[in-house]
Amino acid sequence: MIRLNDNETILAVYRRHWLIFAFDVLAITGIALFLLMLVIISRKIALGIWTTPFDKVIALVLVLLYHALWLALFVRFADYWLDVWVLTNERIIDIVQGGLFHREIAEFKLDKIQDITVDVNGLLPTLFHYGNLQIETAGFERKFVWRTVPEPQNIKNLILKAADEYKREEPLEREADFE
Repeated sequence: MIRLNDNETILAVYRRHWLIFAFDVLAITGIALFLLMLVIISRKIALGIWTTPFDKVIALVLVLLYHALWLALFVRFADYWLDVWVLTNERIIDIVQGGLFHREIAEFKLDKIQDITVDVNGLLPTLFHYGNLQIETAGFERKFVWRTVPEPQNIKNLILKAADEYKREEPLEREADFE
């Protein structure tokens, strides 16, 4: 999936905070339980609807809705698991999975970093230590925004440390190439 250069090593791999995926699971489970409660209540109150010729159609629609919920859960998990930020000793790789059939991969060298901003807003992000990390790079490249990353301040410090080490090593590598 990721091709590393010679002498390049992966320092860290990040995903969104687990709580974000847990909210998705909770929402999908809530919808499934709501549908189950509707079935139970309709069987108790409107018994006639389940004995008509429409009972098979209703059962089919419910099965299709539950399949759609399973598919939604799978898509949310794939989106959570495949959205990855990779920090190496030379560059940052941003892999964004948009649904099942769209993947965007962007990268930039560590020496292009101009500014890193950490944004933690709200009660849950403060309590669970997650937030947004925005990296501005030199040139006309876009801003890189990592949303809902765990421990964004620690990630910022690690990126800055890796960038400093990369900038120190880079002139030595250029001199070695000229010899």
